[in-house]
Amino acid sequence: MRPRMQLLVFAVLTAMLPCSASAGPSTTSEAPAAAASSHRVRLSIETSAMGDEAKSTQAWVQRDGTAALAEAGIAVDPKATAEVRVILAPEDLGYTVTIEVREDGQPQPLASRGPKLCETCTRTELVGLVGRELAWVGGWLSTSPVDETATEGKADATPEDDGPDPEADLEQEPEPAGREQPPRRLHALGWAGVGLGAVGVGTLASGIAIGVRTYEARGEAGDYRTPRAAQPERIGWAMVGLGAAAAVGGTVMVVLDLVRPRPRPLAAAPWLDGQAAGLWVRRRF
Repeated sequence: MRPRMQLLVFAVLTAMLPCSASAGPSTTSEAPAAAASSHRVRLSIETSAMGDEAKSTQAWVQRDGTAALAEAGIAVDPKATAEVRVILAPEDLGYTVTIEVREDGQPQPLASRGPKLCETCTRTELVGLVGRELAWVGGWLSTSPVDETATEGKADATPEDDGPDPEADLEQEPEPAGREQPPRRLHALGWAGVGLGAVGVGTLASGIAIGVRTYEARGEAGDYRTPRAAQPERIGWAMVGLGAAAAVGGTVMVVLDLVRPRPRPLAAAPWLDGQAAGLWVRRRF
């Protein structure tokens, strides 16, 4: 009996070995699947603007959104620092879908989506659109993880303190006044223009007064008119012309003085020949 019992025990042990061998790989194969979701995000759904449909729509989006992110290798964890926020809002022709990705409260515009309009769509179509958008976001996060990007950005944003930057003072120095920056005060040309303009305005006013007064005096009854009576009127209107020209010339001189850059070279020299004399001026205009 003992040899038979030994054979029976040996047969039972031999039958159990394949079962244990087949069970071993199944346990090890499940471990990588659980560890595949190395990226974790916090999924939040904003449906407060949808009224009575808010709670049910939020539950649908939470379920399908979690599945869409899981297919992309992103696990939903309420304690994760990265947040994927889905904002649903009703519109006249349907709904708008906006997905915002944040890391430690800082927005990540490259991973965000929307707002995208879902025209004349049902809630089932809306949830499907959200799932597709979340699948895109999950694919982006799996290839460019927000955690590593944010960490690298923070590390680059805090350089080592090696002392004052020698180029900082150079950047803070004011730039010299260019051609398009006029001076704030008048110079010789400008003051000459002011004087010429004042003389022109005075001559213009005097000419108008003389011309009008002569015209009114000639229009009175009983005046004895002679050829000399027209001479003051001509002088008055000539003064009007000269005064207007002087006023315009003075204004032009002031404008040129204000808009010209500083410094500007100027050279002047008198000249005289057999027919005329004058002042030779050379400058940039």
